[in-house]
Amino acid sequence: MDYGMVGPALVLGLGCIGSSIGCGIAGMASHAVMSRVEENHGKFIGMSAVASSQSIYGFVLMILMKAAIVANT
Repeated sequence: MDYGMVGPALVLGLGCIGSSIGCGIAGMASHAVMSRVEENHGKFIGMSAVASSQSIYGFVLMILMKAAIVANT
């Protein structure tokens, strides 16, 4: 087992955990607003998905860290 790959796995895992928490909070808030408003529901759905970008950032950082570990830099 290569313990050097624990770091990239933690980066991805914590990024996805934070992203899921953010999406949950934003989803609850957008649901509350959509129950009060009659139109423009699409922008609230889009705003609740913005928090998912953290998992993409975590994935990119994981790839960069893995490449650096493999290259021993």
